[in-house]
Amino acid sequence: MSCLAIYRPGDHVTEEAPATIPFPKIYKVGKRCDHNRALDKTVERAKLVYANRCCRDCGSVAVVPLELNDSLLNASLQPIPGSATIVGFRCNSCFHEWPAKE
Repeated sequence: MSCLAIYRPGDHVTEEAPATIPFPKIYKVGKRCDHNRALDKTVERAKLVYANRCCRDCGSVAVVPLELNDSLLNASLQPIPGSATIVGFRCNSCFHEWPAKE
């Protein structure tokens, strides 16, 4: 087991200096995590689904997204919901399909 040494500066530090030491989030495989980019991608997906929640042809709310088969896989090799790329939408009422536009 290794030791972690923390340096605490003396009284000569101004108040603008951070009081905590930022540590990057790390995945199990050792890659650095970028939460802002992942959050932006999730927000953009939610906006896209919300903008296409009603059918453009009949106005029904029975709309499902059409996704590519590129979703991320979990430890059990099952697809993670919401991680696939949305390419379009289909109405289950009138079967009208339209492409996803950002």
